[in-house]
Amino acid sequence: MGGSFGILTSHPDLLGCQLLRLGAQVQLGIGTHSTTLVGLGTVAAGELLLRRWAARVAPRSLADPELGGTASALIYRAQALGPGASSLDEDVQPLRHGPWLFSCEGDLEAFPRVQAWLDAELPPHLLRAIGTRTPAAASFALFLGALPALDQNRPLVARDGARMLGQVARVLAGRSATEGAARAARLLLMATDGRVFLAARSGDLPAQMRLLEGDAHCARCTLEEHSKARSLVRAHLRSRSVAVTSIPLGAGAHWLPIPDGGALGVGPSMEPELL
Repeated sequence: MGGSFGILTSHPDLLGCQLLRLGAQVQLGIGTHSTTLVGLGTVAAGELLLRRWAARVAPRSLADPELGGTASALIYRAQALGPGASSLDEDVQPLRHGPWLFSCEGDLEAFPRVQAWLDAELPPHLLRAIGTRTPAAASFALFLGALPALDQNRPLVARDGARMLGQVARVLAGRSATEGAARAARLLLMATDGRVFLAARSGDLPAQMRLLEGDAHCARCTLEEHSKARSLVRAHLRSRSVAVTSIPLGAGAHWLPIPDGGALGVGPSMEPELL
């Protein structure tokens, strides 16, 4: 079983605590099929780290310590690749370029023809750096091409980034239809640079989001509301996170759907905006 999960948190040191809170709801349920590979990307203090596992040794739960290191953002992606793929394959997601992590789940029925169109449309530097060999690479290249020039004095606004990512999904879905696809495109795109988190959905691939408010109770840190470690309690109370997933949710989970054609932007304030 594949799927995507992403999270942005205000307190990087408490990422593992937030994942533990979600562990019973987002059930990874990875199969052990030899073609299923798992990729994990994290952003911590501007540094991007990628890890990859074969399904048989991959983390089985969001509560796994392998996922709970210090990071402001995380993208998890389980995917089935061809029989000849390995956990070192460059197409294992999430993808990384510059300050960005990116994942794409779903399919484009007419992708070979969409790819030919993209090869003629994208600038040469993105074709060299990212390419269009897969829908994930193609959508990442389109997203990077839509971004404004990097300016430390004017960082990307989450709403603007969400609008750009939503446009990428619409362009790919529209082009797939133009090229004769019999079925509508099914896409869930996620992107983060550790400061903002973006997601966009097209088609019937389900996607849900949830805002996690602060909580003084933490099983990972053995905290209760009246614990003596007051500074740690305050940090937990101040922490906020926003998570997005396509993975089926357990009973009693309270998440909001990202609508077909919708996009989500989350910035440093942790206020999610659905467009």
